[in-house]
Formats: sequence, C-alpha cells, structure tokens
Amino acid sequence: MNLRHILLLAVFGLALVALAGQASARPLTKSPIVSQPSTTPDLVERWVLRQPAAAPDLVERFVQRQPASTYYTAAALRASGLRLQAMARMYERQSASVSSNSGSFDARDALIGAAGGVGIVICAAGLLFAAARSRRPQLSV
Repeated sequence: MNLRHILLLAVFGLALVALAGQASARPLTKSPIVSQPSTTPDLVERWVLRQPAAAPDLVERFVQRQPASTYYTAAALRASGLRLQAMARMYERQSASVSSNSGSFDARDALIGAAGGVGIVICAAGLLFAAARSRRPQLSV
C-alpha cells in the first residue's frame, strides 16, 4: 500500500466523518440571535478585560463632572425612557415570534449541508489528484 492509497483512504474517511456530522445535526429550537447570553466570557471579552483602561478624553471628563440633569431636561429624559421602553417591548414581541417557529426537519438546510459536504470531498479529491500527478516521474526530452 503506497502513499497514494493511504491519502485516498484518509480523504474518504474525512468525507464520511463530515457527512455523518452534518446528518446528525439537530435542528435549531431557538434563534441564535435571541438566545440567552453565556455567563462565561469568551476570548474577546477576556482580552478586553485584560487591557488597561484608557485615559478619558476631554469630552468624557466633562460629562463625568456634569450630572445628567445639567445637559438633559426632564422632558428629554422622560422621552428617552419611553423610547427605550418601547424598543424593549418591540424586541420582546420579535423574540416571541421568532422562537415560535417549528423545530421540524428542513430539507433546504439538509441540501445545503449535503452540498457543503460534496464540495469538501471534491476539493480533497482535487488535492489528492494534484499530489499524485506531481509525484510521477517526468521524462525530460
């Protein structure tokens, strides 16, 4: 058994694993956008926490010295609060309508996954073919 046979077996094995992984995927029951945030910080959040705090610029220092009541009127604060509450209600309605979708099998998602698997197999076969052609002895004339 030469190297080409071993590579061919490896490509078919990887293709089988990729197709089996796609076939066993469960349908989404919740929208990834609406799902609850994780309590553990991800890599980016940990990096941001490790960075030293930047010195505040001139505007930030001015705003920190002034209470909100000096640059917002009571009516503006009330309007901002009402706007934020309306936005929260809208997002609650959107999340309720998104999460009520059925969790049944979707043939379009399956076809997309199968096409991706076939694409991976074709790319791997092309790489194998190119590697096999480059190792053949060339006759110089």
